[in-house]
Amino acid sequence: MSILIDAVTLAQWQEDKEQSLVIIDVRYSLQSPEEGRRAYHQGHIPGARYVSLSHDLSCEVIPGKTSRHPLPEPEAFIETLQSWGITKESRVVLYDSGDQFIVPRLWWMLAVWFDVPNVFILHGGVRVWSEAGYKLDTAVPAPQKTDYVPAVNRDVLVQADQVLPFVESGGTLLDARGYQRFAGEVEPIDPVAGHIPGAKCQPCSQNVDGGGMLLPVSQLQELYAPYAGKDVICYCGSGVSACQNILAMTLAGMSMPRLYAGSWSEWVADPSRPVATGV
Repeated sequence: MSILIDAVTLAQWQEDKEQSLVIIDVRYSLQSPEEGRRAYHQGHIPGARYVSLSHDLSCEVIPGKTSRHPLPEPEAFIETLQSWGITKESRVVLYDSGDQFIVPRLWWMLAVWFDVPNVFILHGGVRVWSEAGYKLDTAVPAPQKTDYVPAVNRDVLVQADQVLPFVESGGTLLDARGYQRFAGEVEPIDPVAGHIPGAKCQPCSQNVDGGGMLLPVSQLQELYAPYAGKDVICYCGSGVSACQNILAMTLAGMSMPRLYAGSWSEWVADPSRPVATGV
């Protein structure tokens, strides 16, 4: 089954009382971090629990050292997913506001970094749920904690000191930020503008159509054709939008890229690391 599901499929799964179903709301705004939580309490898909990028999918930010959204330690994240009621048999459905921007981060953490099976994304998020005529709820579920311990795939991650040797050996490094940030023409968030030397700009905005929906597989295959058969590492500003590129490449049937989760915000925390500008 495809990673992406529609509202009708989710509604059918909700009716199947014999199947463990875990629904997770990951709505979040980088500009207003509590906006997603407020939206959740105003109305969410019935049975969904809320997960915050900054509180649940990241660990403490250490200024001058970490990225803006550093990954939690594996042991800590295992406890977190156990608190959501996830088991090996669960169907786990993730959704956001409908732009597919935040939800790939949790998809990557569960399905790629950890060996959690049956992880799906409601394509179009809460928007398509409402457009299909399904109701929202305000009740907050209280899931029963599990003892599920999935395997950790540590080789899907790379660290900062591995990046330049990878590029120098002929590897392909993809930056998911927009062209202006990549070129160093603007930098609205981080203290230094530019990109990691040797990187190529592959904006995640190209993965979606005007309505925020991920492109059909055939178009994703065309978009990422230049990287077919290559060893790829993805990065972005803080390890979030790069996961959308990884998802897009996965949907296109390509080999799983690795992630430099620290990304640009970690890279420039060390002034000794080189910076490039231009395209």
